[in-house]
Amino acid sequence: MDNVIREYPCVHTFTIQSAFRYDYPEGSVINAVSRLNNRAPGSDCLIADYGKLVGIIRKYVVNYQREVEGLANAINKVSNYVPRRRARKLHIGLFGYSRGFRGRSPSQGNHIRRSALFPGYTARGVGGVSTINELSDAEYAALSEAYVNLRHDLSVAARYVCHECLDMLTKLGNAFGITNDVIHMVRKDIETLEEMGIRAGGPSDYESRKHELLAQLLINSLAEGREDDTVKYMVEMALIRHAIG
Repeated sequence: MDNVIREYPCVHTFTIQSAFRYDYPEGSVINAVSRLNNRAPGSDCLIADYGKLVGIIRKYVVNYQREVEGLANAINKVSNYVPRRRARKLHIGLFGYSRGFRGRSPSQGNHIRRSALFPGYTARGVGGVSTINELSDAEYAALSEAYVNLRHDLSVAARYVCHECLDMLTKLGNAFGITNDVIHMVRKDIETLEEMGIRAGGPSDYESRKHELLAQLLINSLAEGREDDTVKYMVEMALIRHAIG
């Protein structure tokens, strides 16, 4: 909650994510909501270097869309095994919250969006991060000033990178519809994280190590057509992350 307040000091209204409502201790959620309700939002919401930020977004969108499009077949494949939504707000669409993406027509967006984690790579959190290499010093400074928790958020997402999973997908790419070019884009993102001093994968705590092993088992179960095991592994991974996606 400290990070949220620091990132959005002048925002008055928040929507609580369903994962936070359902997958965290009730007392922690009540305390966090109380903090939001009792804070005094700032009045100044000016965004410095607005033009630079728009340019950064445009660069990022090109790279992110290209990467996610390359993962679309795999995401559609694994989405069939994602547990159906609980009582949560419905997110409409996929890949930028649109019903389709460059000719692809996925099924219900929120259901599939959560499966983007399955290769041991968080497309929503890490995808397209290699765009940072394309930024000038001035652009990176503007991004860091506007996105206060950039490094923190990337560090959280990077925790679930599984290098062994990427090696497996390189070998099994045809079965999942993933080309070597897409794997190369993913590896570029991971290299960018490490160049930033952010550890990608190689978990040191028990839960993260367990998540990494489950991700490998998930890929194997998909390749072998063991549907019951696939669902079981996805649920166990979600419990570790406190979220389906």
